Amino acid sequence: MNTSSIIIESPHIIHGKKWETINGAITVGENILKTLLTSVPNTTVITDSTKSELTHYFNNNDIPYSNYMSHSDLENKFNSTPSHPIDFPHLIYNISVPFPSYSLSLRNISKSPVPYIGQIHSLSSLNTLTILRHFAFNTTIGDGLIVPSESSKRICQAWIEDWTQKPCHLSIRTVPFGVDTSKFKPVSSNLALKKRFNLPADKTVVLSLARLNPKTKTDIFVTIQNFSHLLDTQSGAYLWIVGESTNKDYLKFLTDYIKDKHLEDSIRIDTSVDHNAIETYMQAADIFLSMSDHFSENFGVAPIEGMSCGLPVILTDIAGQSAHIQHGIQGYLIPTIGTTSTTELDTLFNVYTSADFGDAMIQSIAYDNNVFREKLNQLIESPSLRTKMGVAARKNVLSKFSNQTMAQNYQQAFNLFIKNAPPKNEWTFPTVPFHAVASKYSQSTTSKLDSSTILTLSSYGQKIMQNHESFYGLETHLNNFPLAPSIFNSLVASSLSKKELEKSLNLEPSYKIDATIMYLIKHNVINCITS
Repeated sequence: MNTSSIIIESPHIIHGKKWETINGAITVGENILKTLLTSVPNTTVITDSTKSELTHYFNNNDIPYSNYMSHSDLENKFNSTPSHPIDFPHLIYNISVPFPSYSLSLRNISKSPVPYIGQIHSLSSLNTLTILRHFAFNTTIGDGLIVPSESSKRICQAWIEDWTQKPCHLSIRTVPFGVDTSKFKPVSSNLALKKRFNLPADKTVVLSLARLNPKTKTDIFVTIQNFSHLLDTQSGAYLWIVGESTNKDYLKFLTDYIKDKHLEDSIRIDTSVDHNAIETYMQAADIFLSMSDHFSENFGVAPIEGMSCGLPVILTDIAGQSAHIQHGIQGYLIPTIGTTSTTELDTLFNVYTSADFGDAMIQSIAYDNNVFREKLNQLIESPSLRTKMGVAARKNVLSKFSNQTMAQNYQQAFNLFIKNAPPKNEWTFPTVPFHAVASKYSQSTTSKLDSSTILTLSSYGQKIMQNHESFYGLETHLNNFPLAPSIFNSLVASSLSKKELEKSLNLEPSYKIDATIMYLIKHNVINCITS
């Protein structure tokens, strides 16, 4: 990778907002970005964040950086002319496809033979699929996707082939998300943490850590109900549910059920979560649950974090999280069943809110309650089995899901995307949706700037050159027009046509020259005579 240059496109939302609730996609995006910047050389971040925001976020002032708003920086990475060739980046990687892909549009406009690679986190809403569809129609052979699981790979391929009515043109590679195994690690004893969290030291603590919303995540009530039945014969277990509540009515329903069934000594819900110490919740527990019942569980980072802390896990056999473990080795997979009737769900997905669809989808997927209670009881009853599976879980994470492994997998994927890119003369590019914009709108002006337009310094411009006046302009505008001083100097001696000016500057006609000239005309620095 030492000879390859990588552009990482990272929207402000990844590293510029403090979320009030656990948001898996944002957390994963942060982790990927930080990991790649410290492990993949020759990377540049392109973002809508400011330099100070990026510096503050990473506590590093040396990150190679371009901002969408200083579009000249971005354009210069793609626009090459015979007289001013540039070294193209070898690959562009968008850390989150559900957010706008500005550099993809610029790549297509400039027809730069650079592979564009998107990252898929979630496929759970109409908005994310709409953007994926846009991505599919605005990419070409040589471009690709990185997905966290084979399940999401199959789904993406199916969608793209359905939309385009031909075999998927994108190269899709699976790179599982990673976790910080130095942070998420086992503790020699969890008694001190149990005491800190006011958990019973003499009971097996079963942890579920996820947002509490049955319309977007998991209907945890089914787990609570199963646990209440388990307590009829099992008194040595304690269910600890941790997660912000984004649905007050649902939280009240859960707490009322616990009270009505007199389960306060065996089931607890904590909605105040310290995101800076997520690992401590897992280190205080004995078993980790992820009873996801939503098809959008493309990966599931929380179970990996629990496994990294040495916990045996019980997972629903659904979507991406199914591949986290081998059944009976690191934990148990609980069988699931779904409906084949999709007409109503299609209507909800395309017409109603994602919450309405999510609610219906979650209620249309069930797991085997009997098997769940049986496997959970086995782990509660056997400390040695918990230890054995927890050791295997930690080992599995170290070999497959560490940040170090993730970084190596990304580097391998990037190398393959670069290696398999078509030769430069074989690239074809999608048509830009809104093209020839200027030629259409310019019909409304009295005249147009062309090669024969005569340019001369205005009296104001002459005073600036003589240091009798100062030029005032927005800093962002000044940064966007670096050719302005050269144009000033070229017009000091005499007037020039635009064609003569371009020749004197040894530049080929371009939007950048025209835009700078128009900026100077607009601000009364130069005058023009049009034909």
